[in-house]
Amino acid sequence: YYDCIYYPEIELIKRVTKPILGICEGYELIAHTYGSEIKKLEYKRTGVRRLDILNEKSDLVRGIDNLTVYEAHRFAIAKVPDEFEAIAESESGIEIMKHKTKKVFGFQFHPEVTTEHNTGKEVLMNLIYSL
Repeated sequence: YYDCIYYPEIELIKRVTKPILGICEGYELIAHTYGSEIKKLEYKRTGVRRLDILNEKSDLVRGIDNLTVYEAHRFAIAKVPDEFEAIAESESGIEIMKHKTKKVFGFQFHPEVTTEHNTGKEVLMNLIYSL
């Protein structure tokens, strides 16, 4: 599915030398490009959800004690590709990942959505400041 519909995007992800961030389906596309399996959820996850931080030393979650983000997705990544590090997860899968050597990042959630108790924007700002 992804290879047919998103061929130009997949090629861009493979060749990019500048920082890249995939959000939601973009995150899934990055994971797919690097060989991760994408699983379909039983129902669409929507709303603010709490995430478990897997790597507290990551710049992406610096200064965030209670990581809560806005989600709206039907798919999930159970395991990050080998070249990536998992930063945070929910009960449905990995929610934040970072390439180990390149500036390639993925968020399953929507940091651009402004809701009460959403620290997704803080994760995005941490990413911007770390570049």
